[in-house]
Amino acid sequence: MPEQQFHKAKRQIEILGLCILNPLQYVLDVPYLAVFFGVEEITIKRDLRELRNMGLQIHSAGKKGIYIENLNDTLKLKEYLLMYVGLCYSKNIFDRSTSLLIEKKKNLALAEIVTLQICVDKCRKAKIEYQSHEKTYEEREIYPILVFHSDGSWRVLSQEGDPVKQFHVDKIRNVRITDESFSRMPVLKFEQLFKHSFGSWIGVDSYDIKIKFSNLWGKRLKDRHFASNQKFIEQPDGTFLFTATVNSLNEVVSWILSKGEGCEVLEPVKLKEKVIKTAFECLANYQSRDKK
Repeated sequence: MPEQQFHKAKRQIEILGLCILNPLQYVLDVPYLAVFFGVEEITIKRDLRELRNMGLQIHSAGKKGIYIENLNDTLKLKEYLLMYVGLCYSKNIFDRSTSLLIEKKKNLALAEIVTLQICVDKCRKAKIEYQSHEKTYEEREIYPILVFHSDGSWRVLSQEGDPVKQFHVDKIRNVRITDESFSRMPVLKFEQLFKHSFGSWIGVDSYDIKIKFSNLWGKRLKDRHFASNQKFIEQPDGTFLFTATVNSLNEVVSWILSKGEGCEVLEPVKLKEKVIKTAFECLANYQSRDKK
């Protein structure tokens, strides 16, 4: 993106953000914004006109200044937020997953992400060679519906299996677009995949979990967000009860074990058993060494 166009797109979203945040703090008018952004007033007027052309209800009224009405469209908010973060990424944000992918694949990192995204946009099947656990590559045909990064790595979500599969982009080589199309799953079903994601796992399984934290851990964690419907409730004895619905118990096991003392699984029994089993397996590594 040319430098001038980059600054224009970034500035317009920043104007939008200021209009949302600022209606009661001070008068936000064209002269103020021109000084704030270091541009001519005509540039700000053009920005406001272009924002209105996008369907945004931006108005200017006397002492009230510039303000926006009725921006409650979740999809629009997501679009602007992701666009803004994307504009800022290259200059201000360290993205570990992108840095690691480029370090490993060099220019193929860009080529493969672009090719996979084209398959997503055009609902085209892709043929890939994918690295298995045995370090060998096997040819796969996938149905890409999302390219995203999570837990330090770029991934592609494929519409197959029960109900989807994830592939790590750093394990893919020789991506090829096919001429064969597929029907993308409905939006509501797609969004359901992320509803109970606790970490990087995406799926439609559902587990209600209940965990008791000590007062120390509860105070550390209560203001953090781990699951969409989580609750942290302080108990009369000072402990905290954490409840949530998740789609993967394995990710919760790792999270619990990382907390050590002061974290006890109450429900479900299956999660408690997994935590105990994994803890004993970790302990066995050190017990075998001690015997030697």
